[in-house]
Amino acid sequence: MRRLIRFVHLPGAQKMQLLRAAWLLAAAAAAVRLLPFRLWRGWLGSRAGISVSAEQVREATWAIVAVAPAIPEATCLAQALAAAWWLHDLGYGSELRLGVARAGEEFRAHAWLESGGQILIGGEHSATEYVALAEASRS
Repeated sequence: MRRLIRFVHLPGAQKMQLLRAAWLLAAAAAAVRLLPFRLWRGWLGSRAGISVSAEQVREATWAIVAVAPAIPEATCLAQALAAAWWLHDLGYGSELRLGVARAGEEFRAHAWLESGGQILIGGEHSATEYVALAEASRS
């Protein structure tokens, strides 16, 4: 209930960003869970970039992270994929990174989104804690 009250009091532009983030994140979570990697990876095709402000990038990634706790199956991969789609719509190039790390006898997997060597979503230490296995570019 507290989330709903806070949402109602947000400015209209932020409400729209959060609604878009929720829709994209739910779609990304469904794609990751139901579709083969080769299919949704193809959706990360390239697109000619246009001028996008740093503020637009921050707003998009903020909204994805903000709604993630409310979306079932909003894994790091779903969050990175949703952010990649949103930024692609803005004309902003990004790279979806998939990596692994060893934790004792177990392996951990993680996904994050980068652009120009800067991590946009998925944790600031992702590139140093995980060994990147694959990347799907959106430029």
